[in-house]
Amino acid sequence: MQERRQFVRLSDRVPLAYRAPTEPQPSHSMTSDLSGGGVRFRPTQPLPPGTRLQMELRVPGLDRPIPFMAEVTWSQQSAVIASAQREESVEIGARIIEIAPADQEALVRRIQRCLQGSSGSRAAQQ
Repeated sequence: MQERRQFVRLSDRVPLAYRAPTEPQPSHSMTSDLSGGGVRFRPTQPLPPGTRLQMELRVPGLDRPIPFMAEVTWSQQSAVIASAQREESVEIGARIIEIAPADQEALVRRIQRCLQGSSGSRAAQQ
């Protein structure tokens, strides 16, 4: 199987806001991981593949949020264990389809700085 990942991925929790075109208000979540090419997170409600989302990341260390458009590429059920209870949740992956080049560059640089400061155990090639 050929590896398709183009960007280094950071397994970290970063605040994000997202909104489908049919929703009047944004929803909020935290990333499970992110890269210059996409994000993985748990939405408040299931989102089918193909759904386009207006998103905004609030990356620590950057002086402003990073806005972009993304498309849900996969969605899967997953179990979350919290406070000794098992809850079903949905996790999705969304690829960035529209972002200002300067914003993507700032995101990639910030991820690289975070990875340089860690042991590398949180990184994977994306």
